[in-house]
Amino acid sequence: MAKETFERSLADLREENEEMIFSGNGNSVEFMDMLNDEERERFQLMPELAEQKRKWLRCFEKMQEAISCRDFDEAYSAFEVLSNDLFE
Repeated sequence: MAKETFERSLADLREENEEMIFSGNGNSVEFMDMLNDEERERFQLMPELAEQKRKWLRCFEKMQEAISCRDFDEAYSAFEVLSNDLFE
């Protein structure tokens, strides 16, 4: 289950990164003019959410590395951080 969650999060992160690449020479103000109010709000929240997902991904990778090195205290610390962030 953890591996599936990780793979799904990684796929979501990749998809978000691809969606943030704009072609042409427009800018974000012009793009936001095309959006309704709800979409503008989501667009403005995206950088913070993307950074949060990167943080979770780094923490998950740290946990996996600690597990593979049999450093279970470090793995458990990372597990606690992820659990608190993801499930509370």
